[in-house]
Amino acid sequence: MKFKTGDLVHVPSGSYRVLYTEPDPEGQMKIPFSFSITQKPTVGIFKNYLGSDECVVLFTDGEYAIDTRCVYFKQGEKNDRTNNNNTDKRDLVFE
Repeated sequence: MKFKTGDLVHVPSGSYRVLYTEPDPEGQMKIPFSFSITQKPTVGIFKNYLGSDECVVLFTDGEYAIDTRCVYFKQGEKNDRTNNNNTDKRDLVFE
């Protein structure tokens, strides 16, 4: 999957996240670094790739480096408020 900056992404529970910091000139992450494991499915905003197997995702609690195998496009439901498949504008408001 190819993500673009600003894409809304889904990260499932149990995903390993490393708090992102700018690497030093040699490409090494600063130590100590903090990490966490998601306890519930989480939504974030894709920022950029870090090599071929990691990417940076922005969450409400910071920017984290995550394995790209744990990042998926966030899928909406048909006739969702943000979905472009609405056939009639009246479908956007609950009755």
